[in-house]
Amino acid sequence: MAFEKYFNGLTVDSLHNVTSVGKSITSALVGIAIEKGYISNKNEPIAPYFKKDYAIEKLSTEKEDIQIYHLLTMSAGWDCDDWNENSLGNTMHFPDAPDDFAFTLDLPMIKPNGEYFSYCSGGANLLGEIIRRQSKLSLQDFGDKYLFNPIGVSQNEWFVTPKSTP
Repeated sequence: MAFEKYFNGLTVDSLHNVTSVGKSITSALVGIAIEKGYISNKNEPIAPYFKKDYAIEKLSTEKEDIQIYHLLTMSAGWDCDDWNENSLGNTMHFPDAPDDFAFTLDLPMIKPNGEYFSYCSGGANLLGEIIRRQSKLSLQDFGDKYLFNPIGVSQNEWFVTPKSTP
């Protein structure tokens, strides 16, 4: 027997904020972007996607070596950890940043890429922007076209960061 219950005035047709599940959806969309040829592979460095639009601060070899894979596994070596309120890249700092992409790209490197996990929303935002730049579709339109519509999800609403794009 199955049981279904809705709370707080929600119904079967209500949209529900799933917050961090969006990071998993974004990672699925990266896989689709690779499959469709918008991104060549998970080992691509991310810096080339942003260097023409951003003067990335302290662009070191380590920062240039951050790959799509590091963003997918939340193992980029910059100071970005939403679970640490002292981290410079904690999302609580995003409201003060004029551009969330520049904010994340300018974070200092504090550890080797690929060796440590840190929950970094800024990295997920960069993945979405790479998809947008490569596909020429908004992240929502890309998701609708290649993921949601094919599986019958016709109603969704996205809260996409950042506030600005070049």
